[in-house]
Amino acid sequence: MELHDAIRGSRPVRKFKPTPVPRELMAQVMAQTAGGPTCGDDIQHEFVVTRGAARARIQEAVIDDIEVIRRVCGTRPADFYLDFGGAPVLVFAYAGKLPDGRDDTLSVGMALQNMFLGAHAAGLATAWAALPPGNSTARGAGFADNGKTLVGIVPVGFPDEAPALGARDDGHVRWIGY
Repeated sequence: MELHDAIRGSRPVRKFKPTPVPRELMAQVMAQTAGGPTCGDDIQHEFVVTRGAARARIQEAVIDDIEVIRRVCGTRPADFYLDFGGAPVLVFAYAGKLPDGRDDTLSVGMALQNMFLGAHAAGLATAWAALPPGNSTARGAGFADNGKTLVGIVPVGFPDEAPALGARDDGHVRWIGY
């Protein structure tokens, strides 16, 4: 798949098939995250890939946090968090730290974009589920002790829908001197 085709063709999916995603396929997708630019070429972010019982624990922890998520994200997006569209894999995305101690959310975001495009090229679908600051989801799922900030969860699986591509124009770009 050509890069431009992947960029134009990928879109968030909110409904996934229950088909398990083979570890080898997920490993190919996750390998794409190492290619994103980082501050000083120092990869500090971390991803935790879960399925099965660990994924179930995450789901329970999210449900425990759902009212906070609704207040921050709104009702419609929060409803997706109740089961993440049935995605069989959930990937936790943790930001690394910049030299001054701030969270490096930009580097983890770039790595995530590579992951999303790699997943699309592999026939998988993804969505982005941002989490409010200070959420207790990772703690509730039992694996928050990595010293990093959880910025969101990425549901991954084979798509069970084909969302229409929304209008994409360059209205979000300002042109000066062109």
